[in-house]
Amino acid sequence: MAYFNESLYCHRILSDSVTARVKRTALFPLEAVADRLAILSQIGFDTSNEIAAYRQRLEVCQNDALKDGDFVKYQDAMQKTAILKHYQAKQANGGTQENE
Repeated sequence: MAYFNESLYCHRILSDSVTARVKRTALFPLEAVADRLAILSQIGFDTSNEIAAYRQRLEVCQNDALKDGDFVKYQDAMQKTAILKHYQAKQANGGTQENE
């Protein structure tokens, strides 16, 4: 089995297309990126692009949840964002303690 990280298609959102009329969270599901990130990290691949995509989709999810009044989804997105920021700061400072 081989993995080739190459884009195979281009996705455009036109004003009259179906994708322009659905919620962005349905078009760019956060769970899909989380699953991909989990698998690639388990097999030892560089996941920096997937982490960036996850953060971007997390922001979309957070904004849409706030706009839609979905408090639970908004809180979940905020918590995940806080966790990512916390551990990103720790990595930047060289900290690797497990209990923090």
